[in-house]
This record gives sequence, structure tokens and C-alpha cells, in this order.
Amino acid sequence: MATSQIIFSSLRYHFLLKASNAKVSFNKCFSAVTTAFSLNSIIPGKGGDLVKAMVLTTSKEKLIHYTAVTLVERLIDLSIITTLLFLGASLMNDRLWQFSSMLAVIILPSLILCLNHTSKIPIIGNKLLSLQSIIPSFKKNLNYLLGGTASAAVIWIINLIIIYLLLLAVGFDLSPTQVIANWPKATFAGILPLSISGFGTRDAAFALSIGASTANTKVFAATFLYTFFLYWYLSIISMIYILIGNLKLKFRKT
Repeated sequence: MATSQIIFSSLRYHFLLKASNAKVSFNKCFSAVTTAFSLNSIIPGKGGDLVKAMVLTTSKEKLIHYTAVTLVERLIDLSIITTLLFLGASLMNDRLWQFSSMLAVIILPSLILCLNHTSKIPIIGNKLLSLQSIIPSFKKNLNYLLGGTASAAVIWIINLIIIYLLLLAVGFDLSPTQVIANWPKATFAGILPLSISGFGTRDAAFALSIGASTANTKVFAATFLYTFFLYWYLSIISMIYILIGNLKLKFRKT
């Protein structure tokens, strides 16, 4: 199940690039995503995602364009996480998190629209004029935008299923509703560039959000396994793929 994250992440990036009128093949997107996964285990806050554009092009203009799509991708991810948080908070009748997540669901997608006004940014605005074509492209290619959003939704739903199954595996009794209501909070903590692979910050945030002791070995066993499968394992798989690809390229040249 964890391995599917690479496929759906590649689909998400591929669809969003096509939605922005960028002509990039799925294979290239797959290579960019595996490179990002290989770095996410050593760079805080999923910083490996920032190199995806560099894998695809050396053109300065395209680099800016592809990086903007990566930014949109991240905002869509955060919007889906907050939507899941809103759903969980609604099921738990948690008014504070209902309101907070609902506000975030409104604000985060709105930030994407800010790309229409990049030319107004002081000093560097003129260099970012090409970004203003992204929003009209998204409107024109709505099917690809929806495909990218759907792929992102599948990714985060799978993540919820994985942590729920890991909690069951270590013998910690937590209902699916409680997982939906609390894991998105831990996910936000893990995304912050405070620790490598979110290890430690995500674990502590989850333990505190469910009212468990930070010394609870069962909770930390589940969250540790989550980090292992969703970061370190995927990083190893990605490195192997990149290594095999480089070896094939080397043999072709010889």
C-alpha cells in the first residue's frame, strides 16, 4: 500500500503539469517524484519536493513554471488534509477544529489564485509574468486539475488507512473516527521543517492530540512504522529505481 504513494504522487504531478499546459511525460514526472522521495528522508518538511522542477528542466522560465505547479500541488495537499480534519472534527463534534479547518479549507485554495497577481510582487514581479498563465490554464484544463486533486485525495486517504492499520497491528485501540479527527493534525506537524522525515514532531503531535502519553510505546511504535514505510522505505525504493535508471543509461552509452 505504501508503494502506491509513488504512483499516485507521479499521477498527481503529471495531471497538474498538464493542467498548466506543460508538456511533460509521465515517465519524467515519475523520475522527478522518485528523486523527491529519495531526498524527503534527509530534508526536513518534505523539502525534496522542491527539486522536482530541477529534474524536469534546466530552462529558467520552465523552472519557475514547474516550481509554481509544485507549490499548487502542496496547497492542494494541505486543502485535502484540512478537509479530512474538518470531516473528523465534525464526526467528533469538535467545534474549535471544525471552525479552524473550515477556515483553512477556504484560505488555502484561495492562495492558488494569488498566482494571477505575481507581477505585482516588488522587484521580482516582472520575472514571474509567466506564472499568470497558470490559473487560466487550470480553468481551461479542468479535467486534469480534477485528476490531480483526486490523485492527491487518494494519497492522503491511503495514509489514513496505513496509520489506522499500524495502530491495530501494535494493539492500540483507536476508532477510525478518532484517526480521521487526529492524524491530520499530526500530519501538519510532520510537514513543518522541524525534523527529518517529520520524525518526532509528528509522533508527539499525534500522541498529544489523542490524549496519550508521549511515553506510550504502542503509539510511538505505530508512528515510527509510519515514518519507516512512508519515508525511509519509499526513499530506498526510489533510490534503487534511480540507480537502475542510471545504470541502464550508462550501458546504452557504452
